[in-house]
Formats: sequence, structure tokens, C-alpha cells
Amino acid sequence: MSDEHASTGVGVGFYAALTIVFIGLKLAHVVEWSWLVVFTPLWLPLGLVLVAAASVALIATPFIAWASLRQHQRQRARERE
Repeated sequence: MSDEHASTGVGVGFYAALTIVFIGLKLAHVVEWSWLVVFTPLWLPLGLVLVAAASVALIATPFIAWASLRQHQRQRARERE
């Protein structure tokens, strides 16, 4: 059976659509936001990815350091034998 209703992934994403709406509201003088706020939906996903990456790095760093220290200790123990 072939899947005739498969999505091709073409279209405007949620954040792009929200940006278009915000631009329309700004240009129609419905809102008095700064342009930085109007374009927030475009940089918000990047910010979330950066926060997630920084969180993973902060959580992983002690484990990596511990593993490296443990490996170094094992190597020194072997050298003493």
C-alpha cells in the first residue's frame, strides 16, 4: 500500500506565519511594538536552541570531567604496577 496522503513539508512554518502577522499589525499601526519585538518569532527558536545547548553543556561537563579524571587515575595506577 502506498501512502497517498504523505506530507511534502511545503508551507509556511508557525514562526514565519506569526512574523508575517506581527509585521502586518505593525505596518497597519495596530500595535506600537519595536521592530525587535515584531521579529521575535524569527529569533526565538534560535534562542531556545542556544539555551538548550548551553544547558546540555553545563550538565554534561561534570560527567565528562569525572570520566577524564577516572581514566587518568586508572592510567597512573597501571604505570605504578
